[in-house]
Amino acid sequence: MSQPTVRDAHDGDVDALAALAGIETGAAERLVRDRRVAVAERADDAEGEADGPEVVGVLAYEVSGDAVHVTRLAGETPAVAALLDEPVAFARAENMVVEALVPESADGALDAVTNAGFEAVGDGPRFAGERTTRYRLAVDEND
Repeated sequence: MSQPTVRDAHDGDVDALAALAGIETGAAERLVRDRRVAVAERADDAEGEADGPEVVGVLAYEVSGDAVHVTRLAGETPAVAALLDEPVAFARAENMVVEALVPESADGALDAVTNAGFEAVGDGPRFAGERTTRYRLAVDEND
């Protein structure tokens, strides 16, 4: 897979975001309104296809206290890795930590956060009955 393109999410992404994150459409709409949400897109393999790029990853985060909190993270490993760049760069610039909640079923997200140096620090809240694990990355502006 080529490197995905990362951009801000918009209302037109709600259905794709809901499908990737495993949430209802209404919850995805609220997420786009209430949080900083980015999506990763992969260009179509077939030239000239009318559908346009495919959304293959999603990340939602907010800043609270002294941490950047990634509250939704889903998609293919390369897409999630690309999506993590923005909150990690923000945290580095502001001398904050990054915390990410990763559902048990989110293999691509799990691979991306562990490859980026995040460490498991305990259980997170349940999302729709599914267990999550809280991961933390301490960043340094000199990294």
